[in-house]
Amino acid sequence: MPARSLALTGRALGEGVLRRCGGPSGARRHRVEALVWRLAPGALDARAAGAFRSAFARTLAENMGHLEWTRRALEVLGEAGAEPMPLKGALFAARWYPHLGTRPQTDVDVLVSPERLEAAHAALLRAGWTEAAPRAFYADHYHWVYAREDGPLLELHWRLKYPGTCQPDVRAFRARAKQASAEGVRFLEPAPEDLLEYLAVNKAMQHFPNLLGFLDLHFVAQSARIDWERTARSCEGNGTCGPMWFGLSHCREFFGTEVPERVLERLARSARGARALARILRRWGGPLGAPVDLLDGPVGRMYEAFFEPSVRMAWSIWRPLLLPSRARVEAVAGGSYLRYLRQHASRLGEQTAAARRG
Repeated sequence: MPARSLALTGRALGEGVLRRCGGPSGARRHRVEALVWRLAPGALDARAAGAFRSAFARTLAENMGHLEWTRRALEVLGEAGAEPMPLKGALFAARWYPHLGTRPQTDVDVLVSPERLEAAHAALLRAGWTEAAPRAFYADHYHWVYAREDGPLLELHWRLKYPGTCQPDVRAFRARAKQASAEGVRFLEPAPEDLLEYLAVNKAMQHFPNLLGFLDLHFVAQSARIDWERTARSCEGNGTCGPMWFGLSHCREFFGTEVPERVLERLARSARGARALARILRRWGGPLGAPVDLLDGPVGRMYEAFFEPSVRMAWSIWRPLLLPSRARVEAVAGGSYLRYLRQHASRLGEQTAAARRG
């Protein structure tokens, strides 16, 4: 089993997660109710136990639905020759979490071969999906978004992150993937080292918004199959030492995740920006204490830029915000670039004032 440490410390981990959240109300914000219920139901009072049990049942039911839509998407995209790979999602929960019902999902993410992107798009439209937003809205992006009335949103990825920013080498990511099976679905699964690197980069891009993001890293990092030397070497080559150091060092703090000290030291040498960000976030008691509304818009871009290893890559974070596509300006500001800039300048002013008050 990938998450081998859970058999030994499952209840202790559940209780630790609950404490880290500050109790049942915090567990809801951090999206870990179902996990705590599965690992440590005895740590809850009667009222919280009922709510957390319901959260587990709801998460399980929703994930069964996400699983079927993932299966369907993989079939459609596979028939189109797009070589689909699921990213995160219900299959990730089934493979790496204690139970399918312990990791909530919001959508379905699938990575396809860039050479077959147009074929993948056409296949989804034929199968009943529609564009949730015009593809032009996602210029200089890494995925398109699709919707359907009877299922969750689907994100069709051809990259793992914004172009020009630190991220795993997508061709190596795909080449090292192997066939896996979970809940009756066969699929291409990234090598655990590649999965860990991708998760770190993905959570950094999302500003590590809750404890669930760190738990994703924790469960993969506890795998007996992790080759830490290869992981460090890959991060150095891809410029992803910042997100990886930030994620793993906090996992060790929060959950006692077993990561070799030599690996953290090696990552830290190329994670100057991430180390600076960690010091700044201590103002709020660490990454979980920063106000969520402070980390979107312009300040969110600043947060992300701390993880980039060079000014050039940091600019790639800012460029889509400052030089958006025409479709994005139309959707956000009625087609006026000046109004678009004013909106973001106003938001930045509000966020700066909130940070000073905090």
